[in-house]
Amino acid sequence: MKSKTQLQTPHLATRPTARARRLIKEFEGLRTRSYRDAHDHWALGYGETGEHITEGLTITEHEANVWLDNRIYQVSGDIRKAVTVPLTQGQFDALVSLVYNVGITAFRHSTLLKLLNHEKYYEAATELLKWDHSQGKEIDGLSNRRRSEYRLFNE
Repeated sequence: MKSKTQLQTPHLATRPTARARRLIKEFEGLRTRSYRDAHDHWALGYGETGEHITEGLTITEHEANVWLDNRIYQVSGDIRKAVTVPLTQGQFDALVSLVYNVGITAFRHSTLLKLLNHEKYYEAATELLKWDHSQGKEIDGLSNRRRSEYRLFNE
């Protein structure tokens, strides 16, 4: 863990790298048939949700990758609009993974974003670790994902 003084001075990163994509794929996993997620929503591919996902849908791996790339593109734009301070590439990639998972609305209302936009990078990084619960219960998979995002954020 880096101390406050060891964190790099951020530069402007505005596009995700393959690391963000790999992290999302690792923790979301590919499902080619629609399924109920932890919140009882229909999901498909790499955790894609929405009204267009219903019971009985199937998708190819290629289609899932196209959906993933489109969502990453959308999430990246949402992050650029919400974050008002420079980010390192690791910070940007970690946020892409987080926002892909929790959604832009939750991120916009988060303490993490407030701290980040006040250039409190260290404190913002520790907020990542708090996003490891679903429906009031700590989830091992989310804890592992957040630790990975935390490490990436602090590179």
